[in-house]
Amino acid sequence: MLNFAAAAYLTGLIWTVQVVHYPSFGKVSKEAWAAFHAAHTRRMSYVVMAPWCWSWAWPSGWPGPAAPRCPTGPAGGAWG
Repeated sequence: MLNFAAAAYLTGLIWTVQVVHYPSFGKVSKEAWAAFHAAHTRRMSYVVMAPWCWSWAWPSGWPGPAAPRCPTGPAGGAWG
């Protein structure tokens, strides 16, 4: 049941991002793009990475002696 809840959350998030969020990028001016992108990346990392890391780590037995580390990078940098 927990896996279904995580999958439902992430599915809803994907649809929201594709239908609402990404199209709004076109409304940001070139001058404001750098600040907008930095804020967007910082905020979206928590919304996307927290449930993704949980759904990836929980089935592997985390927390435990060999707990997995969530990936870092553009989307996971906040977790780094």
